Amino acid sequence: MPALLRFLRRLHYVVAPLLVFLVAQLVFLTPFWEHLELKAYDNLFTLCGSRPVSDDILIVEIDQSTYESIETASYPYPRNFHARLLRNLFAAGARMVIFDIQFDVERNPEQDAELVRACAEYRDRVILAGKVEIDRAGSHTMMRRIPPMKPLLRHLIPWGVVNIRTDTDGFVRRYTLFQRYQEETPYSIGVQALSLLHNPP
Repeated sequence: MPALLRFLRRLHYVVAPLLVFLVAQLVFLTPFWEHLELKAYDNLFTLCGSRPVSDDILIVEIDQSTYESIETASYPYPRNFHARLLRNLFAAGARMVIFDIQFDVERNPEQDAELVRACAEYRDRVILAGKVEIDRAGSHTMMRRIPPMKPLLRHLIPWGVVNIRTDTDGFVRRYTLFQRYQEETPYSIGVQALSLLHNPP
């Protein structure tokens, strides 16, 4: 009997920590703790305070006011609109123009050609957008690369991926620097922009 009691006491030292570990694992698998961690990140950034924003970067948005002010066309706007915007921005002194709009499908030959001519004219200072899409169906994963349309690629205009990774609560806290695709590593438009700024052709 004393031997059995000694064995049970020793077993207690093994079983108790094991049970605590298993319970902790089960608790941390629930979404609550992940959301708590994400909110902790947000609070840490809030404590850091705001940071100065460079005046060298200008964002040209397509928003509700755009839809209301352009009455001659609806979204998606004709490609010659983007060509005119591109030329106007460089005429106004832009150093580089990054499109966060995908021109991956040919639509109107004449309007597409106007955009291609404008991009080719400023080829060393324009970056276009593309994507690497990942489709998961059960145990199968399929990837496909969606670069700009072929007439733009023929002019060797640089492009970068605009894939966005959201956390489980729907917010974006991380920036994707690149995407793996077969033997390629397409970089993001941000990385492409830095590369072009620091290593001009």
